[in-house]
Amino acid sequence: GRGMIVRMDLKTGRVVEVKRIDERERDIYSIHMNGNTACIAGGEGLMGYSFDGGKTFSFVEEEKFSFLWFRRARSPKDGMCLFGGKKGTVVRVLRGD
Repeated sequence: GRGMIVRMDLKTGRVVEVKRIDERERDIYSIHMNGNTACIAGGEGLMGYSFDGGKTFSFVEEEKFSFLWFRRARSPKDGMCLFGGKKGTVVRVLRGD
């Protein structure tokens, strides 16, 4: 919730990093990673993507998507994110776009 991602060490169960990736504090509903690609989807049009293993995130910030709630984020291959939202909306982001 509130636009934060928590990274844990699975061997120790300890929190390694807490990162606020969305200053607007929109809730995150879906995270998916494939290789160095991380895709996140959430409320109020939240579509975030990282092509560097989650070190930095960029966002699709278009007014036409701001009222949509994106429930799913998937990376079918490294360098691509797909976001599924309300009313059958699908958005694709490719590395290099």
